[in-house]
Amino acid sequence: SAWLTFRPEELDPASDYMTVTAPAEAATMRQQAIGSYGCGTGDDERTLEVTAVGIARYRENGPWRELIDEREGPYTIARRRVDQAAVLRVSGLGTIEMKSPDTVVFARDSYQRRPATAPTSR
Repeated sequence: SAWLTFRPEELDPASDYMTVTAPAEAATMRQQAIGSYGCGTGDDERTLEVTAVGIARYRENGPWRELIDEREGPYTIARRRVDQAAVLRVSGLGTIEMKSPDTVVFARDSYQRRPATAPTSR
C-alpha cells in the first residue's frame, strides 16, 4: 500500500499523458487548479496546495497532529491520453487528477477544496 502511495510515477508512465502546450488552455487549467485541498479531518489530515507559481505541496499529519510527511515539486499541466482528464504531473509526487472545480484525486483519495487562507511563507 505504501508503495502505491509513494511511487506513483511508476504506476502512471509519462507516455500515458500529454502535456498541455496551448497557452490559453494551460492558463485556464492552472487557474482552476490553484488552491488548497484537504482529505480527512482533525488529527489524521492530509492536504494538497497548488500554487500559481507552478508548485504543488503535500502534507500529512498523524494521530497527534505531528507532521508525518511533507513533499513538494513543480507541476506540469497535462491530459490523460485515454480519457482526456485534466491532471497535474508533479515531479517527485505523482499525478493529481482535477475531477471538478472543488475536487482533486491524489493517491486514490479525493481531496475537497478548502476555503482560501493567507498565503504560506514558502
